Amino acid sequence: SPLDMAIKSDGFFTVDTSHGARYTRNGQFLLDSKGFLITSSGDKVLGKKGPIQIKVKSLKELSVGRDGSVLVNNRPVDTLQIVGFQEETRLTKLGNSYWAPSHKDQKPKPLEVVDVQQGVLEGSNVDAVQEMVNMINVNRTYEASQKVMQSIDELDSDSISIARI
Repeated sequence: SPLDMAIKSDGFFTVDTSHGARYTRNGQFLLDSKGFLITSSGDKVLGKKGPIQIKVKSLKELSVGRDGSVLVNNRPVDTLQIVGFQEETRLTKLGNSYWAPSHKDQKPKPLEVVDVQQGVLEGSNVDAVQEMVNMINVNRTYEASQKVMQSIDELDSDSISIARI
């Protein structure tokens, strides 16, 4: 979809929620009835000028530049507010793919260099099927090791019993 966006660089999209600004890398956006760019949960996506409102007759008129600029018929509307954090690992996961700073001192900072792709969604870097196969193999190896340990323990017990006789 032309409304799908992925950030290939560092950073987060900024979203206006009822609890204040939240941050996400989930770029699966929609348009509401008033033309605002929103998330799947209905929260408005923020640009540098505020909530991004796009008035188009067709989504073919919409384009997003690699720098996050939102264009309608090649005319600038706004630029996506993409921010970074000093310590991304200290963000708090909230659900709905949203993140928030863990403490007041952790402020978002505008990024000088961003790389946004339109019509693309960011995916997981984990192959769930392969990881399930790996987990089954680890479990079987553990069970086999446990049986070997039990056999050795039984042999030790038998050796001690024979030595007493």
